Amino acid sequence: MKRTLLQSAAILMAAIIFCSTFAMPFAKADADFPARTVNLLILYDQSYESFFAEECSINDPVHRLEQVVKLAEVPFKEKLNITLNVTISSYQSVLGNSYAMSCPTIYPVDTPVINICDPHYWEYEEECECAGLDDSSSDPHSRHHTSMRTLLDDVTAYINGQSVYDAAFCYFCFNGCNSCIGNITHRHPPGIAYRYGVAGVAGGNHSISDTTYQSMNLTSCVGLFWHEFSHTFGLKDGTNDFITNPDDNCTENYPCTMSGGFDKIIYAPNVWCPNCLYKLSENGGGLAGHYDHN
Repeated sequence: MKRTLLQSAAILMAAIIFCSTFAMPFAKADADFPARTVNLLILYDQSYESFFAEECSINDPVHRLEQVVKLAEVPFKEKLNITLNVTISSYQSVLGNSYAMSCPTIYPVDTPVINICDPHYWEYEEECECAGLDDSSSDPHSRHHTSMRTLLDDVTAYINGQSVYDAAFCYFCFNGCNSCIGNITHRHPPGIAYRYGVAGVAGGNHSISDTTYQSMNLTSCVGLFWHEFSHTFGLKDGTNDFITNPDDNCTENYPCTMSGGFDKIIYAPNVWCPNCLYKLSENGGGLAGHYDHN
């Protein structure tokens, strides 16, 4: 009898140890990142819709961007405890036609348009050649028609003028220009955003992967969102200055979206280095709470 009881106790203890070893872990809330929600408006313009209808035979940009957002939200939710409450709309339904549609070089209106897949509907890789337009101008609509700053300023003004959305992100598919001197020197980064801002814009056709799955899910759109949207929280671009200014830079030898460490990556539960995470945390700069009072 005594031996039977000892055997039963041993079996019970083994079962407890076994269950404890293989039990599924439960996520534990991080005190550095309290739960937050950001009401986010995702916009796509006519060039974005046209490019993927023509190049990838995808005619549903809303469904496509729903996939992008699900992937892009992962590190914000998993690491920063931020839920993105997303609405997806066309740029023209919210703000009217984008300024790029005024450019005769990238959008040749004198060419007969048969349908959205017509190869002359958008000249995606052309540069705006409209004379006398300088991207450094303070007037958003006296810049180049392909100015990303114009898109960003228009979207920012819209977000600041209403109370429904906290932030916005716009995707386009033309050769966007961020800065230029007259019509001589252009700079074409994949996307831009203002630090501590409320909006970002990015080229949806930038560095599209060759594989079908990644093309369909727009790898670049996910990575560019991580980088540019992180700017709006206040994070800066990472540099190679690890000696004179190590604390204000990305952590050396750590991958970080702010220094290109997650380019062409589709899925990641964390895309920030320890330095950036500290600035985002409650005990650091508290940047993750940027949208709390917007």
